[in-house]
Amino acid sequence: MILKGNTRAGAADLVNHLMNEADNDHVEVHTLDGFASTTFADSLFEVEAIAKGTNCKKPFFSLSLNPPMDASVMEHNFEDAIEQAGIALGMADQPRAVIFHEKEGRRHCHVVWSRIDAEHMKAIPDSYTRYKLQEVSRALFLQHGWELPKGLNRDERGSEDNTSRADQEIAKRSGLTLDDHKVIIGNAWGLSDDAASFAAALDERGYILGQGKRGFVAVDITTGDAHSIPRRLGLKKKEIESRIGQPAGLPSIDAARREAERRREAMRDEDNVKKCHEETYQRKLSALKKQQRSERQELINRRTAERDAQERSFALRLRMQLKTYWELSKAHVARLRDQWRGKDNDADHQRRIVELRKTQSQRFADERDSMRQTQIRDRRALQRGLAAERHVNRQMIVAQRSPNMARSQVAAKQAEIKAKLELDRRNARKLER
Repeated sequence: MILKGNTRAGAADLVNHLMNEADNDHVEVHTLDGFASTTFADSLFEVEAIAKGTNCKKPFFSLSLNPPMDASVMEHNFEDAIEQAGIALGMADQPRAVIFHEKEGRRHCHVVWSRIDAEHMKAIPDSYTRYKLQEVSRALFLQHGWELPKGLNRDERGSEDNTSRADQEIAKRSGLTLDDHKVIIGNAWGLSDDAASFAAALDERGYILGQGKRGFVAVDITTGDAHSIPRRLGLKKKEIESRIGQPAGLPSIDAARREAERRREAMRDEDNVKKCHEETYQRKLSALKKQQRSERQELINRRTAERDAQERSFALRLRMQLKTYWELSKAHVARLRDQWRGKDNDADHQRRIVELRKTQSQRFADERDSMRQTQIRDRRALQRGLAAERHVNRQMIVAQRSPNMARSQVAAKQAEIKAKLELDRRNARKLER
């Protein structure tokens, strides 16, 4: 499974992020180990308070564990991975909180360790954590027989489609992938020969050409996100300026975003119509989540009721026997007390009680895991319909915003532009000589 972690501060932000049920189908606090507090929020605030006695500014290490999408991973597999990660990071004995999330048909795990060694009032070092986690992640993929991603395979280059968190958020807001934005912006670039024509072509495709701190940007009208023109076209800043000139005179990013907001207000009704189909799936998914949460709570309540009934039966039996023996003699009471404490010859009876409780706990765990897997399959089936709807919408948006050029034509045009610029550079070098 993929392990990603970093040191961080802010207990309140961590609590809000990890306990957010609005963006997750299900949130479950699995374990709290090594804390005096009994709730997740109080545990993190406890660590934050202890850290004030040290010079540590980031007292938490937050780790996410993401198994492959189609893998069926049980709780003990996650726990084993957490143990391996804790040993690699030097935090095996540190207080930790484990939270499970289920989102879009996928179950993953978050761990928050305290970096503060309370005995010596020092922070656990956080050097080279990325490389340590990569080694653990690679070992987990090999251990479970999963196919290694390119980023973890030493025999292959890293994945070419890796994107930053900021770019992932842009893609989430706009409903388009970064490749889609590249195609649309490349479409406008291929049909332009100066700044005015490029700005007009971008405007036709839903962008406003502006200037940022490092050159040309295209501000998406639908979201207000700014796309770096050199990055989206795969060209250098000088190559772009040699064709369409300097960005001076173009609106700033803030001005372009204000104009984009004005246009969005005009398109609000049209956007609402486009979102109608997706909202249908969202309503179905919301209803399914509510039903599944109710089923899980019912299972927990049933298990709690069983344990309470056992405890009541145990207490009643003890009370009745105590009453009987009290009437006989105090010596019998002492012997009975020793018997219930496991100091008499009734060790077999105690062992049977322990085994019975273990069996019941395992039955409950199996029933809970079976319910989770069934619910995840149900949500995945609904999620596939939602993904298909989003894919159709994305293709329609790309087609609308790239009316004059197909994807293959865009790639060919970009290659032609790069070849021409390279030829111009070579000719310039020859003249200099």
